[in-house]
Amino acid sequence: MSEYIWLAALAGLFVVTLPLARIDLREKRLPNVYTYSLFIWAVSCAGANAILQRDVWRLLTPLGTGIGIAFLLFLSGWVAGGGVGFGDVKLVAGTSVILAIQTWQLALLGIALAFIVMALRAVVAIMRGTADFESRMPFGPSILVGAWLCVALLAINLYT
Repeated sequence: MSEYIWLAALAGLFVVTLPLARIDLREKRLPNVYTYSLFIWAVSCAGANAILQRDVWRLLTPLGTGIGIAFLLFLSGWVAGGGVGFGDVKLVAGTSVILAIQTWQLALLGIALAFIVMALRAVVAIMRGTADFESRMPFGPSILVGAWLCVALLAINLYT
């Protein structure tokens, strides 16, 4: 039964992926209507999973993981003096909760892959001459790609 909750959580992520990526690439912002909705949906799915499994840790682990990763991202942006917007923090909270429904390690892998994807995007943009070291690039699409890469890696691991 928990597989259906995982699929429902992924469906929620799927619904917001394209609008968030498009808006962030064009306007360099992540609207609250999408980020808050994703977080609420993720926590709801984790809660439903906890109820079905009769295990409160099935809620507390994803929630703690999501909030912890989001706080660390916020703290890193604050210490660095910018670069990470609050929309990115809210998006990471939602995607991390969804990934942590499976395992908290998957959520950590998701943010690590997001940074790797962002670094690759920056290198390509610099090499093409469309950006320099002072350019601001949206982080939201990289967060989403990192989350979907985790889902793909989990599917490969489960079905091979």
